[in-house]
Amino acid sequence: MHRYFYPGIDGGSGGFRQRRSGRRRRRRRQQAAAMQTAAAAKNAAIAVSMRKAQDHLVDAFPLASPEWAAWSAAMRTPRLAGRWALAGYEIGKGPVYGQLTIADRPDTPDGVHDGRKFTYTKTGRDRSRAKSRANRLHRLPVARAIG
Repeated sequence: MHRYFYPGIDGGSGGFRQRRSGRRRRRRRQQAAAMQTAAAAKNAAIAVSMRKAQDHLVDAFPLASPEWAAWSAAMRTPRLAGRWALAGYEIGKGPVYGQLTIADRPDTPDGVHDGRKFTYTKTGRDRSRAKSRANRLHRLPVARAIG
């Protein structure tokens, strides 16, 4: 709107928008090109050093090794059956404590049946639940063993 009321504001009268000289524009383009070239050279050097490091790690620490074969042959399912103490903190509900009972399921390998009973300290609310799980041991709550 200001251009309509004041038509000379952008014109040759030395208003707000003055044209830049060609030398400045050229110099800025050259600086930008030099910065891009330097960045490209730096990235290439980093890529080369990363490739060297990767090649060294592949040779020094192979995926299949005699140590790995020996360790993986002795791997077995963890024995979790028993009573476990449950102590923790749930966001928005506060401290929680209770008991977790885990029993093996003979019909499913790596399957467990767990029963939980825990109490929220802040409200005193009790929760209990029994559930069967197959191959989901990683989702069980972190617990401490009861002596």
